[in-house]
Amino acid sequence: MTTNAKASSWLIQRLDDERTIFDNDVYPLSIIQNKRFNDCVKLLREGETSLASRSGQRSSRRRRVRLFLADVFSSLGSAAFLLCTLAAPITTLATVRQLGLLQHIGKWWKTVPHPRGLVEKANKLCSTASIPRLVSQIVPNRNPKDTTESHVDYNQEAPHIPDEGQFRPTTEHTHATTELQQLPREELLCFKSADLSTFLRECQKTYPSHRTVCPSEPSSPAEIILEPTLGLSAKLELSPTAFDLKKLLSLVQKHQECSPNFWLECPWDGVPLPSINLVLDPTLGLTAKLELSLRLSEALMKHLFASKGPTNSEVSH
Repeated sequence: MTTNAKASSWLIQRLDDERTIFDNDVYPLSIIQNKRFNDCVKLLREGETSLASRSGQRSSRRRRVRLFLADVFSSLGSAAFLLCTLAAPITTLATVRQLGLLQHIGKWWKTVPHPRGLVEKANKLCSTASIPRLVSQIVPNRNPKDTTESHVDYNQEAPHIPDEGQFRPTTEHTHATTELQQLPREELLCFKSADLSTFLRECQKTYPSHRTVCPSEPSSPAEIILEPTLGLSAKLELSPTAFDLKKLLSLVQKHQECSPNFWLECPWDGVPLPSINLVLDPTLGLTAKLELSLRLSEALMKHLFASKGPTNSEVSH
C-alpha cells in the first residue's frame, strides 16, 4: 500500500466515522464539531493578504487545506464538505497528502448512504455561511481540465437528456448547449432571483394544467408535476402544506431581498437531485431547499444561458 493510499484511507475512515453519527433526523452539532466547522469557514474567508502575512510553512498548509475544502464542496457537495470540516482540525488535514485524495474520497462517497439528517444539516449550515459564494471566490475558473493536485477529474460527461417541447434548442442555443454538455460532476451556477421568477412565470403559461402532489406527512416536501412525460417536476423541502407554481413564485418574490442571488447546485450523476437553497430569514438561519428534476434544471439553465448568455452567468467548478 502506498503512502498516499494510507493517507487517503485514514481520512476516509474519519469521514465515515463522522457520517455514521448522522441519521434521518437533524441534530445540533457538538461543541467540537461546531468549532471545527467554524474554523474551516474562517479559513475560507481568509484572504490572500492575511495568508501571506503568516509564516511560509503555515501559509502553505492553510492554502492547501483551503483549496482542498473548496474543491470538495464544488465537486462533491455540501454534505461531503461538512464531513471534511468535522473529520479533523485544520492542522491535521494539512498533513494529509493531496495527490489523488479527492478521487479516493469521490469513489468512497458514491458507495455510501447519505443520511437525510446529514444532507439537511449541511445544506443549512453551508447556505447560512455563504459557502457557495466563498468557494466561487477561491476557485472561480475551475473546469474539468484543471490539473491541480486536489482537483478531481471524474472523466465523465453530463448524461444526455433529450430536448422536447418548448425546450428544444434552436440555433441561438447552440453555444449554451455546448456549455451544458461540458459540465463537470457538480456545477454551482449563480443567478439573480428575478431570473427564477421569470422562469416560473413562463412555466405557469406553458403548463397551466400542472398538478401538485400532496405530501403524505406534514414535514415531507410537496411536489409540483409540470409534465409527467418529460419528467419536469420540483419539490420544496420545509413546506408544511401543498403548494403550486403561483405560491412558489410568490415565495421567491417575497424573499428576493433576503436572497438576491441563487445558487443552483447540479450533481450531474443525479444524486442528490439539483437544488436551489432559498434564504427565508437570515437572522434565524431559516432556509428552504427547492429540488428540481434533471430535466427541469436543464430547462432552467437553458433559460439562463439564452436570456443572458453563458459569459454573464457566474459559474463555479
